[in-house]
Amino acid sequence: MNNQSLIDTTQDNFKNDNFLMIFQKTFRESPLEFALILDEISLRYSSNLYWWVSLTASRNSIKDTLYKEFCIVKSIQSFSKIYGKKFDFLVSALPQKLVLEQTLGTHCPEIHINKRKESFRQSLKSRIRPAYFFVNKLIHVLLIKLKFSKLKQTLNITLAEVFLSSTENYERYYPRLEKFLDLKKTKNIYFVPTIINSNFYNFFKIIKNIKPDSNNYFFRELYLGVNDLLDAVCYKKELRKLDFLNNNRNQSHCTDFDIMIFNSLKSEPFNSLSAEGILNFKFLKNLKEERNIKILNFIDWWENTPMDKGVNLALNSFFPETSIKGYMGFVPNRYSFQLYPSKQEILSKVVPKSIGVIGEAFLSILHRFDLSINSFLAPAFRFEHLKNNILKSQKYFLVLPSIYPDESDKMIEIILQIARLFPNINFVIKPHPGAGTLKKLQNTLNLKNIIIDNLSNVEKLLPDTRILITSSSSAALEGIVRSIPALILTHSASIPENIIPNSIPDYFWKSFNDIESLKSEIQQLLLQDTNSNTQKDTVKLNYYFNLPTNRNVHSFFFNVDE
Repeated sequence: MNNQSLIDTTQDNFKNDNFLMIFQKTFRESPLEFALILDEISLRYSSNLYWWVSLTASRNSIKDTLYKEFCIVKSIQSFSKIYGKKFDFLVSALPQKLVLEQTLGTHCPEIHINKRKESFRQSLKSRIRPAYFFVNKLIHVLLIKLKFSKLKQTLNITLAEVFLSSTENYERYYPRLEKFLDLKKTKNIYFVPTIINSNFYNFFKIIKNIKPDSNNYFFRELYLGVNDLLDAVCYKKELRKLDFLNNNRNQSHCTDFDIMIFNSLKSEPFNSLSAEGILNFKFLKNLKEERNIKILNFIDWWENTPMDKGVNLALNSFFPETSIKGYMGFVPNRYSFQLYPSKQEILSKVVPKSIGVIGEAFLSILHRFDLSINSFLAPAFRFEHLKNNILKSQKYFLVLPSIYPDESDKMIEIILQIARLFPNINFVIKPHPGAGTLKKLQNTLNLKNIIIDNLSNVEKLLPDTRILITSSSSAALEGIVRSIPALILTHSASIPENIIPNSIPDYFWKSFNDIESLKSEIQQLLLQDTNSNTQKDTVKLNYYFNLPTNRNVHSFFFNVDE
């Protein structure tokens, strides 16, 4: 192996600018081709719950590495047409090597495999994760059945999916509904919570915060049993039965990439979203046996995750007359390709019949792969408080870490160093509501200019913000429409990212990926005249956020097909 001419694709930074350029172009231009290849397999398993809840079928380039590996193979193919066998390549798995050797033949460069081995700690966590999920969910089921009961009266109800933790409830997703709907209308709206980021101790706090006479929640757990939990936690056993390579070995529609997809399916780690997808399906299947409940409308908090596919497959199987609506209540990342429904996802009915977005700017995202999806403008419930022009006191830099632990840890590590470089600037860190609190960090901090605020919401913190630092598309745009500069953490040196819509000029925001780049961007912003907002007034709030009104809120909940 010649290290001087070796391109290591297992590292985030390929250390070859020409290959990086080809890879990033391939990454941007190949999601439709990738979706069509997966659609060929999805057609064979169109009604198979376990296929649809797999990470492999999710097309999520953050949670799963399959799309990146697909783009690496295509990039090596393109690169080799230019440079021949001048460079060797290091790839992460044997299927990549086999695909390259099959497609390039005698023109294939030397391909080496560097399969990373899990550390003992990582391996132990992977083995424990399913058992931990099962015990956690079992506690949820037992305690919720002790404290709450099923609906007894016959109702035509609207169910809306939300997430529940020790730091958030349904009001984070649908705040102040009483402002837009009269009491009679809200009585038949129930929120179906998925409980997240809980452990044995904080789950009691979650339950305690819900009043016994509360009529807001419709708990899945009341309709789930131990066997359902076992099916969810053991879903990977069913995935191993999907042997589409052997079943279709002689069929013409097998692609060169089938071996990579098959390997991904067999080796994917336990994923809690996949298990939640099984639970969603089981919940709705069991609910069908309840004769007194009729679901008039179901609103899916839609991110096209395995959870969502479990919901939609069940609704279309057991409640065909229910009006199903997806709600994309956030600012979408342009490179979250799973948010573009594929043709087979639509035909297999694992996506909602109609999907709402929070602003006109995002309508086109849903139609990039298939024009048949029914899209509409939905109320931007979480952003009702927004205004274009506000009086800022500019007291601090507001830091909004990601819900994902690795991204959050990276950002906080950078901020701790930056706070030392700018001792006269206060940094307020507001943890993501779905990620829990940062109490341990607060206890270890000795920096006077860092404050961790676990209690205030973003709405309260934004007016006094001078600069917003985040990795969230919704939070970044929320600041931009209020003329607050946004500095956005990028997650990868190789994967292209753009969480801000193209229609927003780049003078509103900059990106960073380490201490030095963030330091440079902060210095540049501090040099600017922060009182001059002439250019920033051009951002139109209503183009990105369709603020809620009495009319559009009523239509959203009670007239599904708009």
